[in-house]
Amino acid sequence: MVRQDPVQRSKAIQRKTGKTFHLATRVLPERVRHATYVLYAFFRVADEVVDAEDTAEPAVQRERLEQLRAEALGERETDDPVLSAFAELREEYDIDAEDVNVFVDAMLSDIDKSRYETYEELEAYMDGSAAAWDG
Repeated sequence: MVRQDPVQRSKAIQRKTGKTFHLATRVLPERVRHATYVLYAFFRVADEVVDAEDTAEPAVQRERLEQLRAEALGERETDDPVLSAFAELREEYDIDAEDVNVFVDAMLSDIDKSRYETYEELEAYMDGSAAAWDG
C-alpha cells in the first residue's frame, strides 16, 4: 500500500489543479481513492513539464520527462513523493510498463508537435495522453 505522505502530496496537487476531479475523487471508496490521487498527480507532474514551454527549453523538457519515466518505472531512485508513490502503485496494481511508456511518449510528442499529419498519428497521441488505461 502506498505510504500516506505521498498520498497527501498527490491529494494536494489534485485539489489545487483539478478541483472538480478532486471533489469527485473524495466520494470514491477509500480502497481506490488514494490510488486515484496518486495517478492524477503523476499525470499532472508530467503535464506540467510539457506546459513549462515558456520557461524550459525543449531539450530540458525531454530530459525531465525521461527522468520522470525512469523514476515512475522504478529504474531510478527519486526524492519526489509523487513519483515514488506512483512507482509503488504501479507495482501494487500491476500497471504495465508499456502503458507508462506510451503516456510519456505522448507527453514527449507534445513538446515538438502541434499538428498531426495523419489520423493514425493523432490516434497514437490520444492513446497515450487522453485515453483511459486498461487495468
